[in-house]
Amino acid sequence: MTGTAATRVLVIGGGIAGSAAALGLRRAGLDVRVYEAHSGADQDIGAFLTLASTGMRALAQLDATRAVTAIGFPLTSLRLLDAEGAELAHVPLGEIAEPDLRYRCLRRGELNSALQREVSARGIRLTHGARLT
Repeated sequence: MTGTAATRVLVIGGGIAGSAAALGLRRAGLDVRVYEAHSGADQDIGAFLTLASTGMRALAQLDATRAVTAIGFPLTSLRLLDAEGAELAHVPLGEIAEPDLRYRCLRRGELNSALQREVSARGIRLTHGARLT
């Protein structure tokens, strides 16, 4: 921040939502600090999740697309089969022509870690092991 004193914002919780909020607040020019109760990024917490095109578009607004497309794998279509294995439907998912907006399947912990790395890379202070009291 240059010139005038910036508004400082404390984000309590450095999970997916907290990290995304911190990225957006920094993008808006605010001085952001993130405090997370867990001692680390907890890569192994949670199962798989799928980010739809709308989620990928939100990450693009935060300039965080690259951090997420480096992990997981794209989902380009959905196939529905009956009990005998015959195909009932096969439809495209998301915006296939735009690689950064394709559906993406990844582990929740990997997404959390990727966003926390992005927070740190942008100079946002992230403190692990800190609880709000």
